[in-house]
Parts: sequence; C-alpha cells; structure tokens
Amino acid sequence: WIVGIVNALNWLDGIDGLAIGITIIINFSFLIFIFSKADFSLFILICSTLGASLAFLRFNSFPSKILMGDGGSYFLGINIALFSLAIFNSSHNNMQYELFKNEILTPFLIMALPILDSIRVCINRIKRGYSPFFPDRSHIHHKLIEYGFSEEKKINIIYFISLLLSFIAMFINKISIQGIITFFLTLIILR
Repeated sequence: WIVGIVNALNWLDGIDGLAIGITIIINFSFLIFIFSKADFSLFILICSTLGASLAFLRFNSFPSKILMGDGGSYFLGINIALFSLAIFNSSHNNMQYELFKNEILTPFLIMALPILDSIRVCINRIKRGYSPFFPDRSHIHHKLIEYGFSEEKKINIIYFISLLLSFIAMFINKISIQGIITFFLTLIILR
C-alpha cells in the first residue's frame, strides 16, 4: 500500500500544481474523517502537512516558480499512505473507527485518482511490452493535453474528479453535512 501510494503520487507530479493539489484534497478529506472521530493528535499532524502543502501550492501552481521533485512527492506520498492506514485501520485499540463502512473502500475512494491512473498506466505499459516503470506520456494529465485542454482546465478537471470521489467516500460513510460544515467553520474560526 505504502509503495503503491508513493509511486502513484510521484507519477502524478507531471504538471504544475497537480500532485500538491491532489495531496491537499486528500488531506482535507482525511481531516474531515478525523474531525468526525475526534482524534486530535492525528488531526494536528495532518493539519501541519496540509498547511505546508497549501503554502507550497502558491509557488507550484502554473507557471511554477519551484518544483516538487521526487523527494517532495515521495515525502507527501508516504505521509498520505501512513495517514490512511492510521485513520482507517480499526485494529488499533486506541482508535474507534468501526463506523467506517469499509477499511479498504474509503481510503481507496479518497485516493482513487492517483491509484487508478498508475494502475492503468502500468497495465498499458506491460501490454506494449515495456517495464511498468518505463516513462511515457500516458498519464491522465497527458491524455487531457492530447484532448486539447488548457493547463488551467485540465487541473480543474482532475481536481473536480478527486473532490467528487472524496465526497462519495464521505457519503458512503454517512459523514453528515453538519460535520463537514462544522469542520470548515472551525477552520475559519481558528484562522
């Protein structure tokens, strides 16, 4: 799981602001799940990662002034992989997350875009007789370029898909609208 998530996020870092934006959406989703379960130690860790990501997005958006590189995407990938394991693993004695419908489906839905993109790319590379790690231009962001979308439109499309999948995960787990609104109001008040 950890190696797959790290590589999926690294492979998503192909255009300005994409990997960091997806990381922000994933971490916001994790925060809503943590906030609904009142585990504030993990909440603080995710908030610190999210804060650094939001600051970095300003300089990594198109046209970027700074690049994330492999080190940054690996760091963020391992963080979201470990956060997902900590949040959705009900075998922890000190965490009560039995209310989540499925320990595999929920984190998969939240991170489905990078996961499915990397799986699709690996399968296509193997079909063509290449190594799954052979670089090419078959990722989702490259496909949107082929369809003629501008830089801003393709980022917005990918962000929208990721947000939609996160909301589906919240809906499946019956995270209430009041809980989501309370979370955002708390962030605004703390700001």
